[in-house]
Amino acid sequence: MYNVKVGKIYKDKRGYFRCDVVLYNGETIRKSFSSKKKYDLIEKRDEWIEKYKDLYLNPFNSNSLGQLYHDWVYAVKKGKTTDNTLFEYVTTLNKRIKGYSIETIDISEITPFIAEKYVKELLNNNTDSTVKKVISHINSFYKYCLNNNLVKNNPFANIIITADKEKRDAYTLQEQKVILNNLDFTNSVDLIIYTSMIAGLRKGETIALTINDLKDNFLNINKQYKRVTSIEEDNISTEYKIDVLKTKASYRSIPLPAQSIKILKGNIARVNELRLKSGFKFNPNDLMFPSETGGYIEAKRPTRRLKKICEDNGIEYKTFHALRHTYITRLAENNIPPKIAQVLAGHSDYSTTMNIYTHISDQQKQKAIDIITNNNVFSL
Repeated sequence: MYNVKVGKIYKDKRGYFRCDVVLYNGETIRKSFSSKKKYDLIEKRDEWIEKYKDLYLNPFNSNSLGQLYHDWVYAVKKGKTTDNTLFEYVTTLNKRIKGYSIETIDISEITPFIAEKYVKELLNNNTDSTVKKVISHINSFYKYCLNNNLVKNNPFANIIITADKEKRDAYTLQEQKVILNNLDFTNSVDLIIYTSMIAGLRKGETIALTINDLKDNFLNINKQYKRVTSIEEDNISTEYKIDVLKTKASYRSIPLPAQSIKILKGNIARVNELRLKSGFKFNPNDLMFPSETGGYIEAKRPTRRLKKICEDNGIEYKTFHALRHTYITRLAENNIPPKIAQVLAGHSDYSTTMNIYTHISDQQKQKAIDIITNNNVFSL
C-alpha cells in the first residue's frame, strides 16, 4: 500500500506551472508534471494519480475515520486547495474528530445513529456554524470514499445543521461617540480602530494602509494584511503578510470627512518625524499606522483595545468587524443610496449591503409604529 504526497503547484523560471508527486512503498516513485496552463497541469497530474486511486489512502492497518480522514486530507486535498483552506480541514481533524469516540470507529461501521450521536456531541461544545462546517468536510471525505468504493453509503448524508446567522450588530450612535471619545489619536492601535469605523474598512485593510494611500482626500484601499497558513505533513505554521484583496469590488477609493483627513494627516506628520529622527530606519514600509518598532501592528491588538474600551464604558462588545457594520449602518440611517454604500463598503454582492439596509428600514418602521401607538393615532 502506497503513501502519496502531492507537492505544491509553482511556476519555474520559464513561466511553466510545475508539480511533483511522490509515491512511497519501500521504494520511492517520483513523477513531475509541467504545463503552460495551470488547469492542464492539474488535469495531467490527477489523471496519473487516478491510476493509483486504490493506493491513495494508507490506513496503516486501520480504516478508522480519524486515520483515513487524516490520510485523505494530506494525500488528496493537499495540492488541490490553498493552505488556508487546507488548514480548516486539518482543524476539523485535530479539534472536532480527535478525542471523540467516532475517531476510532471503522468508516464502514459508522451508522446514521452513530453519526447523529456524534453531531450532538459536537453541538454541545461548538457553535452551529462550526458544526455545519465540520459536517461539510466529513461529507466531502465520504464522497471521495464512495467514489472509490471504500464505503457503500454516507451516514452523514441526511444530517442538516441550520446554523444561526452571525449577529451583525452595529454600535449605536451613542456607543460610537463613546468609543471615538476614548481614542488616542497619536496611537497607531487607536487610529486603526478609528479608521476602520469612519471608513468601513476590514481590519486587515486598515493595518495594511501606507502613507501614500491617502491622496486628494481619498483613502485608497488596494491591499490587506492577511494571515497565511503553510502546511507540510503535520507541521502547521502561520504568518502574516501583505496580500491582494479578495474580490475586485474590494479595491476602492473612499472619500473622507474633513475632520478625518486632518486627524490622519496629523498622524502622518508624526510618523514622518519619527522616521526622520531615526535616520529613515523607522517605518521602512511607509505604514500609516506603524507599531512602536516601525513594523506592522499585531493583528489582535486593535481587537483587544476595542474590547477594553467597551468594558471600561459599559458597552456591549460586538466584535471588531462591527465597526465596519457601524459605518454601513450610518450610511443607511442618513439615506445614502444602497448602490453607493455597496461601492464604499467594497461589497461584491449587492444583497450583502441590502441586508443591512433592510434591517435599518425595519427598525425605522418599528419606530414609526411606536410613535403612532404612543400618540394614540388610531385609538377608538
